[in-house]
Amino acid sequence: MTQRATADQIREWDRRAEDMKRRIREARDETHITGKTYYVSAEGDDGCDGLTPRTAWRSTEKVSRAALAPGDGVLFRRGDVFRGQITCREGVTYGAWGEGAKPAIYGWEKDLADENMWSLFDGEKHIYRLNERIPDCGTLVFDGGKRHSRKLIPSYIGGRFVRRDEPEAAFDLREDMTEDLDLFCDCRSVMTGAPSHGETWPVPDMRGGNVGDLYLRCDGGNPGSVFRSIEALPGRHLMAVGSANGVHIDNLCLMYCGAHAVSAGGACVK
Repeated sequence: MTQRATADQIREWDRRAEDMKRRIREARDETHITGKTYYVSAEGDDGCDGLTPRTAWRSTEKVSRAALAPGDGVLFRRGDVFRGQITCREGVTYGAWGEGAKPAIYGWEKDLADENMWSLFDGEKHIYRLNERIPDCGTLVFDGGKRHSRKLIPSYIGGRFVRRDEPEAAFDLREDMTEDLDLFCDCRSVMTGAPSHGETWPVPDMRGGNVGDLYLRCDGGNPGSVFRSIEALPGRHLMAVGSANGVHIDNLCLMYCGAHAVSAGGACVK
């Protein structure tokens, strides 16, 4: 027997959810670092030693490359936005320092809301192509979550893209991108060595560093001028823990990734 929630129950669940979000946002930084502490800020310099707020590092690439030891900590400045994947190290703590909102780590290296980053591909159909190649994206998020793309995922059979519900018909992005903010990623530059699901032909390899062309239908014009922010969700993890043990991740805002915010096969805490 199906039982519907009452209006009072829904209000109570909403209240609890808002209370939980408030407590998460207001959580204090309680990192326990026994080794060296490294600082990262949006105004930092990867050429510095990172050992003080004034000599902070700047990028996630620097954090991933750094020779960190168990017991060390990497603290990101609150209120800043950082971009790209972080490869976590054994026994290292990743947290926050400073005042304000939790430091944010986003999946792609740049905001796509720049009209110079887009070229008109088909004026009649309002289709634009991103000027730089990018990994396969799960979607695009516009203006902080106010809107998002509908991603089109055609099948790939016998060397061509075909419609998923009509495999005998070729996929044509000019004809099949029918709605505003439809998204299509063409990543045929790297093909699989071993076909999946019993197929006898290779298919586009969507893993790793494979990149391709991103197409977006935008009925309002160049998307870089229509929206204040466009965040891509590439198929990558944000905090790549892997088999590293004893990794602590605390008080970070992890957003806009097309895989896992934290990918761990070992003993990841917090």
